[in-house]
Amino acid sequence: MSRASSLVFAAFTVMLGAATTATAQTINPFIAPFPHGPILNIDQTPLMPDEASVFSYIAATLHLGSTIDSDLIQRLEASSSIDHLRDYRGEAILAVKPELLRSDGVSQVRAADGNYPFFVFRQSEHGWLLLGQMQGSGYEWSTQTRHLVFNMSVLNPNGPRTVVRYEVNPGYLANLTEIARAERQHDRFEPNVEQSF
Repeated sequence: MSRASSLVFAAFTVMLGAATTATAQTINPFIAPFPHGPILNIDQTPLMPDEASVFSYIAATLHLGSTIDSDLIQRLEASSSIDHLRDYRGEAILAVKPELLRSDGVSQVRAADGNYPFFVFRQSEHGWLLLGQMQGSGYEWSTQTRHLVFNMSVLNPNGPRTVVRYEVNPGYLANLTEIARAERQHDRFEPNVEQSF
């Protein structure tokens, strides 16, 4: 093989390797995308092996204290509101309104506007999968549309309460109110990973 042929072959090999690497990065079925936006209000989808781990995760997310403080985790679990629900497929859904009071009785979780964070999990074969997070003061739930839907009441300091609707899907929590608003603003809105938060 001539020197010129060798150089062409080497350049082709480098280009092929770079193209293969780029293809592997863009089309990799083993890397799960992390939804955002009206689809999911989290950056990734953590999996907790048990309910104690669920409350440890909530404590870390809300910066309530050390996640290895078993007394803190027990107090958080004991004072939180927990709904054990089922979706239309019969799978277990855990909805948690966390609460933790200071020694003076003031909530460490409630926001200044009176709203709370709510966490929604789905039970899977390997533990509890975080579907998403809601904000509000309380909700009513229904399965009239087959999917489990939360009608969340949200306190507004400068106006009346509003209701935000969330729908539980297999791998995420969809904010139906935000999706409807987007549909009014655009002719067509397809909820997917690219259009998530």
